[in-house]
Amino acid sequence: ATVTLPSDPVSVSSARRYVARTLAEWGLSEDTELADTIRLIISELATNAVQHTFGQSPTFTVDLRLERD
Repeated sequence: ATVTLPSDPVSVSSARRYVARTLAEWGLSEDTELADTIRLIISELATNAVQHTFGQSPTFTVDLRLERD
């Protein structure tokens, strides 16, 4: 699952919502510790992407992949 968002601070919350929706579609309940951890990681990565590309790149991409054993 992939989404490309503008390199703008507002996009951090959009990235979190996208991840929450995708996890739900994959059957991972949003009230689990794992889902919380994934959202936190995405939030940090999106924040870094915006901070370090703002004005240099118009977008950043969130790419999620689910692998099950």
